[in-house]
Amino acid sequence: MRPRFATSTPHLRLRLRLPDARTVRVVGLAWAVCVSASPGAHADEPAANWAYKFTPSRYMTTGETPGTDLNLRANLPGHTWWVGHYQRGSEFQQTRVGYERTSPWAWGQWTVSLQAATHGFAGGSLSTQVGADALFGVFGYGRTNAQTYYNLNFDPNDAWTWGLGGQLPGSGTLTVFRVQDNRLDTEQRNTHAVVRWPMGERDRLSLDLSYKSGRPEAGSPSVQGHAWSLTYDHHPWFIHWVRDQHVNYSDADQVRLSVGVRF
Repeated sequence: MRPRFATSTPHLRLRLRLPDARTVRVVGLAWAVCVSASPGAHADEPAANWAYKFTPSRYMTTGETPGTDLNLRANLPGHTWWVGHYQRGSEFQQTRVGYERTSPWAWGQWTVSLQAATHGFAGGSLSTQVGADALFGVFGYGRTNAQTYYNLNFDPNDAWTWGLGGQLPGSGTLTVFRVQDNRLDTEQRNTHAVVRWPMGERDRLSLDLSYKSGRPEAGSPSVQGHAWSLTYDHHPWFIHWVRDQHVNYSDADQVRLSVGVRF
């Protein structure tokens, strides 16, 4: 799957542009799904049952204006919704909403995710974890409507995902998986190795090493690169740092920094 890059538009101003009618309908529908599917939407759920995470991020890309993203997530058991806004100077901005539902099944759990954004973007994915914590497999499938989208997960969106994970000696976990284009003939492939290691009741360290290869679009030259991601959690705070070569299969490298809080 090819990540969707935002194209710079000389008529775009720093102030927020009103989305067109189609975008309003798409975002409104996704928001309605978020609200109606959450178990607290039509019941008297105590506010304390919700868990929130707020993440401001800064994206520093070679040859580009730095970008800023604000993202708020809310969780109940099995349900997650989020709303976010990305802006890169006066060149591009995009607001998004999404909803994710996770449920157990006979051999593990499955997750359905939906997202909509301004500029007419919509996408979704279906994934499953098969097996127990000691050893499990992960499989997934994603699809978008191929509209303009600045890809903030930095993996292909129209893709297959597969991998294996399990417990390490002690209390850590290791997951190795690949996300691979299944639609746009870009041959994009991201392979990740993710280690998570708890350090006491309030602290956790996460390391994500990845390798990418593929083309930004069909017929263009292929690129190759690595990314290093380090996250330190000291509940309720966390800090996340990434260095990403050929970010979203472009010619540019990127450093990302996030500092967030759970409440």
